[in-house]
This record gives sequence, C-alpha cells and structure tokens, in this order.
Amino acid sequence: MLKHRIIPIVLIDGFSVIKTIQFLTRRNLGSPITVMRTYETRNVDEMILLDIEASLQNRSFDRWLVEEISADCLMPLTIGG
Repeated sequence: MLKHRIIPIVLIDGFSVIKTIQFLTRRNLGSPITVMRTYETRNVDEMILLDIEASLQNRSFDRWLVEEISADCLMPLTIGG
C-alpha cells in the first residue's frame, strides 16, 4: 500500500509568508523560518517554498533566507519562484 505524504506549499512574498485568495487578497503569516520550524515539529515529509513575486520583480530567491531555512531543516526542501 502506498504511503500518504504531507507536502505543504508555503508562499513567500520576498521576506514573509503569506496566504492568498486567488493571489489577490493577501494576509501576512510571519517568518518563513518560524513556519519551517512548525512544520518540522509536525513531521511533514517535504516542504515547498515559492516566492510568488520574484519573477515579477526580476529578482532571484533570497540566498540568505535559503541558507537560514536549510540550516535547521531536516526534511527535503524545494525552492522556486
């Protein structure tokens, strides 16, 4: 039997985690590092980080943020934007 996997997708708007409704209405949820630690304690299988405005603003994913998250993260991490 196949194992079910829990893979949260976390949307980032530059430096903070956001929740959107059809990518228009936004609500700030806090720091991506805090969100990662919360998911880490809940034993999720993998986490996906998406910077939803990186391509619109013609910039890459924040390297410092990736290093800070991956320093404490023991689960597989996928980053895009």
